[in-house]
Amino acid sequence: MLNLAPAVLSLRDVETVQYTFDLIRDNTLTFVASFYAHLLRLDPTLWPRFRRDVNKRGQMLMCVISVAVEGLNDLSDFMPMLHDLGERHKGYTEQFARCDSVGAALLLAIEEVLGTAFTREVGEAWNRTYTHFADTLLSELCAPDTAQVIAIRWVDGCCD
Repeated sequence: MLNLAPAVLSLRDVETVQYTFDLIRDNTLTFVASFYAHLLRLDPTLWPRFRRDVNKRGQMLMCVISVAVEGLNDLSDFMPMLHDLGERHKGYTEQFARCDSVGAALLLAIEEVLGTAFTREVGEAWNRTYTHFADTLLSELCAPDTAQVIAIRWVDGCCD
């Protein structure tokens, strides 16, 4: 289960996410297929949103995750980009509210691809990282009074 409390990333979280993402990147096709299979199983209402080329969508997914993971080295450079992403998607808050499954699908795909390399520490590090980025996007998209009820996720290609 995802922890939606404010996330604080430690250096160990950053190192863990970056190391395991290198392993995931070595298995991109498996990861992308697993992510979308889990996402659509968890939220079948998203099926109509996937009319675009699946290969392109998978490339977008890996690009977004890659930029996010690389951005962990210097959040002062990455966070403005994340804020801009949230700003560009302000009109989509209703659609993003339906994407609560993205975080769960992400963790399930990571676990599936990493196999025995997926430990509790790895899952918690990815969860904190994901929550940190989701909170940032959420703060851009929602008024403070609705922020706690809309669960937005940072995987850009999921709901456009």
